[in-house]
Amino acid sequence: MLAISLIPAYRESDALAHNFTLHDRRNDLMSYMDTSLPPGKYVADWSGPYHKVMNRSWGGYTGLHDYPLAQGLDYLKGKPIDEWRARDAVYAIVPYRTADFLRFPEETFALKHYPTDPNFRDPGMTILRLYPMQHKADGQLGSIHLVGYDLNANEIAAGKDIIFRQYWRADKPTDTVHRVGNYLLNDDREVVAQVDYVPLWDARRDTTTWDDPDEILIGREFTLSIPSDLPPATYQLSFGFYDTASRLLSPEGSDLMEIAEITVVSPEF
Repeated sequence: MLAISLIPAYRESDALAHNFTLHDRRNDLMSYMDTSLPPGKYVADWSGPYHKVMNRSWGGYTGLHDYPLAQGLDYLKGKPIDEWRARDAVYAIVPYRTADFLRFPEETFALKHYPTDPNFRDPGMTILRLYPMQHKADGQLGSIHLVGYDLNANEIAAGKDIIFRQYWRADKPTDTVHRVGNYLLNDDREVVAQVDYVPLWDARRDTTTWDDPDEILIGREFTLSIPSDLPPATYQLSFGFYDTASRLLSPEGSDLMEIAEITVVSPEF
């Protein structure tokens, strides 16, 4: 009888032992945030398993960049989003497909999902950004889609700077590392200003690693300086992806995609 009564305990112990042999994607989360997201505070439900993931002492985080926990949020579902932001939080780590981010469809967006899966030890999670993109977009170069952008102004005086950021999604990785070229074009498609660099804020996350079609990639912030002698007119802010030998093309065969029209006005003196 004693042996029979111990069977449930043995089964539970065996299940726990098996669970610890599984890969824990919270380790993947550490690498993902360190290479993919600009540093910033995050919020997590104290009752969940995420509030120490990015802690160097408790979670074993070894990344180059810091993602501090925004304190004071005991229960995510019970807090308005403005309170999350008041703690200087930029991101949230929530259980996979909970209602936390669905409550704020216009004020947050999901960056990456780790779905619940019995082949992994972690319970599944979703990483959110707590601020929306300024503008949604729809365009494609190669396997890379433009899904949105931020822009400081559509009208700017000559001699000032355009500050912008793109958001991307990729159907699959590129075969080679691609940079992004950003151009201000006149009506004759001539380049009047240009800034090039790696597309994300950390060069370690290059385009050959963009392997999750559901992930939204936050581009780096670019500053494009407008020449002080540029004539007042309407120009096109555009971009393209290129490697040493080729450029990515749109379905129509173009190697550039327009982000927005920029009206340049005379400098203020």
